[in-house]
Amino acid sequence: MSTKPGQVQGAAWCSEVNGGVHYETRVRPVERLEIERPLFRSLPAQRPAVACGEERKVDRLSTVRFCSARYSVPHRLVSQIVQVAATDRDVLIMSLGVPVAQHPLLANR
Repeated sequence: MSTKPGQVQGAAWCSEVNGGVHYETRVRPVERLEIERPLFRSLPAQRPAVACGEERKVDRLSTVRFCSARYSVPHRLVSQIVQVAATDRDVLIMSLGVPVAQHPLLANR
């Protein structure tokens, strides 16, 4: 297997950075990794839900507020309680267990 020039430079940079003492921890990252390695665990097979069934009241603008953002829902649901389910990508809004709106999750500001 051949090594590309960028890989050699990257490996050299990693050796330099991980071999030096970190200015805040006062420990070499490579040493800290060995201390922390027993604490690591496998990532879950699926992404966890950010929210699952949290309730929100639809405001007079026919939106619900979730994680510092507003998401629109059908106007007929104004003043009603809806459920919000979210992943790290999408927000699903349901009324009585039936999906009524889906939006991309907006970044927190």
